[in-house]
Amino acid sequence: MKSGRKRISFLLILVLICIAGVVFIQFNTQKINKLYKEKAGPVILDKETVSLFKEGKVKGFPFSLDDFPVKQVTKKRGSPNEQIDYKDIQDYVYKKNGQKIIFTVDELDTVNYFRVELNMSLREANEKLGNRYKVKNLSREFIYPMGTYKLRIDRLSKERVLVSLDKKYS
Repeated sequence: MKSGRKRISFLLILVLICIAGVVFIQFNTQKINKLYKEKAGPVILDKETVSLFKEGKVKGFPFSLDDFPVKQVTKKRGSPNEQIDYKDIQDYVYKKNGQKIIFTVDELDTVNYFRVELNMSLREANEKLGNRYKVKNLSREFIYPMGTYKLRIDRLSKERVLVSLDKKYS
């Protein structure tokens, strides 16, 4: 009888240790993921960045959204990591710390808009932008008015979104 109680006590202690270990690992994984997302690239979706969107600017970029020569980008950022040619337009892709920044250039070598891939879910991006939408599993994109601009967030995967800032057209 005593050995049966000892076994049950031993198993109960073992189960409690396993549960505590799983909780500890989960907590640390969430903490590490949060740090990774915040420090993953040059563009971070914070209050300052959101307020600059209303002016057509992205924090960390000296360029406003108005058309500007691609030479300004290459002078500041150097040669792109990748250049994709679509005949009339080209994408200049810069990669830094797992983040992609894409400048779309027309045939006159003018940047018309740029996009940034962020390491966050669509739900997290929506929260940082004031919870304007109810995010569902099937949600793919949201558009947020930013003064005379619009901010578009597209889901690329569960933990990555594409952010693009564009002029509003009536």
